[in-house]
Amino acid sequence: MRRYAPIPVRSLRALAIAFGILASAAIPQRALHAAIAIQGVVVDRATNRPSGGATVGIIETGQTAIADEKGRFRIALPRPGRYTLAAHSPGYEQTRLVITADPRKTYMVYLTQRVITTREIVVTAKKEKQNVSRRTLEREEIKKVPGGAGDLMRSIQTLPGVASAGDISGQLYVRGSGPYDNRILIDKFWLANAYHYGGFVSVINTDLIDSIDFYSGAFPAIFGEATGSVLELHTREKEEPTWGGKINVNLLTADAVLEMPLSENGYLILSGRRSYFDLYAEKFLSNMDQVRVTEMPVFWDYQAKAGYQFSKGNRIEFLSYGFEDQVGVHFKNTKEVDSYLQKRNLSYYVRSYGNGFTWKFAPSKRFHSVFKVGSAVESDHFFLGEYVDFDLRLNAIMLREDMGVAIADFYDINLGGEYVYANVDLKGRLPIATNTATNNPVFPDDFTITDFTIRNLYYSHWAGYLQNVFTVKPVKWTVGARYDAHRDVSEFAYVSPRSSLEVSVTDADRVSFATGLYQQAHDIYYTNRIFGNPSLTTAKAAHYVLSYHRDLAEKTTFSLETYYKKLWDLAVTGASDTLFSDRGTGYVYGGEILLQRKLTRGFFGWFSYGYSVSRRDDLDGKGEYAFQYDRTHIVNIIASYKLRDWFQAGIKWRYATGLPYTEITGSIYNPMKSEYLPEYSSDYNGRRYPDYQKLDIRFDFYTAWFGLRWNLYLEILNAYNHHNVLSQDFRRHTPYGDNNPRYNYDLPFLPYFGVEVRF
Repeated sequence: MRRYAPIPVRSLRALAIAFGILASAAIPQRALHAAIAIQGVVVDRATNRPSGGATVGIIETGQTAIADEKGRFRIALPRPGRYTLAAHSPGYEQTRLVITADPRKTYMVYLTQRVITTREIVVTAKKEKQNVSRRTLEREEIKKVPGGAGDLMRSIQTLPGVASAGDISGQLYVRGSGPYDNRILIDKFWLANAYHYGGFVSVINTDLIDSIDFYSGAFPAIFGEATGSVLELHTREKEEPTWGGKINVNLLTADAVLEMPLSENGYLILSGRRSYFDLYAEKFLSNMDQVRVTEMPVFWDYQAKAGYQFSKGNRIEFLSYGFEDQVGVHFKNTKEVDSYLQKRNLSYYVRSYGNGFTWKFAPSKRFHSVFKVGSAVESDHFFLGEYVDFDLRLNAIMLREDMGVAIADFYDINLGGEYVYANVDLKGRLPIATNTATNNPVFPDDFTITDFTIRNLYYSHWAGYLQNVFTVKPVKWTVGARYDAHRDVSEFAYVSPRSSLEVSVTDADRVSFATGLYQQAHDIYYTNRIFGNPSLTTAKAAHYVLSYHRDLAEKTTFSLETYYKKLWDLAVTGASDTLFSDRGTGYVYGGEILLQRKLTRGFFGWFSYGYSVSRRDDLDGKGEYAFQYDRTHIVNIIASYKLRDWFQAGIKWRYATGLPYTEITGSIYNPMKSEYLPEYSSDYNGRRYPDYQKLDIRFDFYTAWFGLRWNLYLEILNAYNHHNVLSQDFRRHTPYGDNNPRYNYDLPFLPYFGVEVRF
């Protein structure tokens, strides 16, 4: 084998110098300046989402680039210096930005939607058909609904078919059902406790949410354990590879969101919020005549989401969330305080947190799989003198698989399963209404104070569903069923069939019909072995929905729905052989109209009208009565428009029939307690409070200071100060008369303001 003699080091140096001289002579002089690669992200200013497909160019050099699906672009500039960057996309105004070439910086380019004149022609993609009774709200719509203070639960209350108890509560009463008939999910993880203080505000920061799907009835087989409605929260993903975030401060809370990329294909979003009413309201609360606050009301919550995409069809996500509420009150010894509350303490404490892992796998367009595993922990404490002393501890885990297979162009199968396991400890003291109590029991006279202890109660729930989708234009038929099996104090299983039929009459019009059986296990309050009835299984509802849907102008739709719900096996009190039975029945019927414009060119809004009649019958010989959450007529008008780049205004007007109540017709003096007890009419829920109406106004002011984006907002709640009745209050120290009982009113005229800073 031939061997080569080594080349001396000095010879290598000489060759390198000679090559350098020749290369410098051959390369054009302008290439001696190294090219500078800049990068950036194109974002829709109205929705704060990436604008893929936008054209980005440099005016001075004529170079252009196309933003990818995540809005990202990259351009190599010939030399350092100042340049004019221009960006354009169909339907948007052209944006120009003077930049200084810096490869270390990511330039944010915001596009403003163009106002289209009547002479322009806009071509849009065909919309995906929505499900029956399904309404969708985007994050920017949720945040800007007037009167909602950016809270997602209060925004949902403005949709058709949704009633509320009042301004203080964000609880949902949907199509004549109660708040306990709903199921709330976040990325399909069960959010068992969705509210601070049982209904004040949601425990999830709206900035973590991408959109909400709200099913007011006839929801598909993929959802179970609800007889009323399903609210599905979809968390967002960070799509642009930049750091960012926001800080929001208002009269009651402060929250912050931090967003960051994790390498090229990953992201992390962190969110935290705390109320600070306790920091400045102590003096105000100390002057209250009826109570003394022993623990200032405080709540906080947090959320975190991380994601990483290994390949186009392979992604993992991690979600974590938690919250805490606490408050303590001492009732004073005054005549304005009922005797059973005087000199007694109330304390309330709740802490809950959960984690969830998701693996999304879609190797082709014909198959996708979503696997989830999650856990949850909750601790509750409630104390009220000798009447209530309640402690709960819950630990739960969940496994879920959702799969979709396209068998043919006209036939899809969706199937999946879920397993939930929980360990529950309960200990305490509760007031339980006696069998002989009337429909309006008087506390504490008609109650028995019961001590109980439930240790290591194991709860398990197996569920599986199969859904077939046949699409032969213009008909789409979905038919399926789900199987649920429960085990806690007793064991039982049930099958719930579901079906829907959609007919596209034209490209813009469709008619749909959906029906199904919906079941929900009774709460352990009714089924426990100490004072409950373990033989209770599920509350049942049959839904029938007929709808008409029409696509109008761009992102504008009109829908009309009528529905009927038959209810049976409802838990009621006063049974002869046991405290609780499932002999309750009921029905709900009504209709809804919705004209909705989704967020486009700075404007969104809707008009909705809902008519509903909800009746119950406990089969106790007293006949039907109006359900306590029944509101016959509900009207919502919402409009929000960005008049200028720096100014947006919106209004919300809401009208609703008053809630039913039982009239107090007199009082009886109790000499043992030196107080008067109310006497109620035999016509249970036969009267209604005055009609509810409220106008809320919101103003948003946008500006840029110190390189940051500022949003100063002002909400005027109950702008014309209408006196909306919340409840009635009977004062036991005086007899029945003109001023007793008296009404308790909802929020008066109230300004609410805050500031949000984005970076």
